[in-house]
Amino acid sequence: MSKVVLLSINAKYVHSSLAVWFLSAGVKEYSRLRHDVEVVEATIKQDNADIAERAADHMPDIIGISTYIWNAGKLPGLLKLLRQKLPDAVFALGGPEASHNAGYWIETGADYVLRGEGEQSFPALLDALEENDAAALKTIPGLCYKNGGFHSNPGFKTSANLIDPYGSAYFDALDGRIAYIETSRGCPFKCAYCLSGGSKLKFFPLDKIKEQVFRLSQSGAKTIKFVDRTF
Repeated sequence: MSKVVLLSINAKYVHSSLAVWFLSAGVKEYSRLRHDVEVVEATIKQDNADIAERAADHMPDIIGISTYIWNAGKLPGLLKLLRQKLPDAVFALGGPEASHNAGYWIETGADYVLRGEGEQSFPALLDALEENDAAALKTIPGLCYKNGGFHSNPGFKTSANLIDPYGSAYFDALDGRIAYIETSRGCPFKCAYCLSGGSKLKFFPLDKIKEQVFRLSQSGAKTIKFVDRTF
């Protein structure tokens, strides 16, 4: 069983992360093997040394990091510190910044980059690493890594079902901060300045969204924000 830390570095303390909880739920839903997953949330205001210490305290075999425009400048230094503290750990990056510049992040310290949605591809990566299955790595859509040279698997899967990120651990960690909800993914427009431009648009089932909104409203969160690109 591998020990996994999902690390999110938010812009402010009052913000929460949705991506790492989607990934955590995806591991439970799609992994064939058992993995022990812990979520660690930090902010860009914290020193890299403090963030690295918090992540290293869990002694993970694998660290997954969500990359966004607000934390991308902080990550090269953090990856270096994490590598010093955890020389045998595997580092996997996802999110918009890593997805659109995978080669850079592989050269900067990541072992793997997952392009696109990660709810299915991240569990597949964990299973392949646990079984030391090099052939399986080549079948994971959107996975980028070094294989002699830089290797990028074609395409990436979109989640067939709506994964529910709102488990008890999520609500315990939320602790009254801003909550987020996603009712759709993708964008039909093709704005040149936006990483979401031209991505396939899909909507999640309305009855499930209503249920999630109700649960969030009962969680103690003062504000619930939609993250849809075209809400």
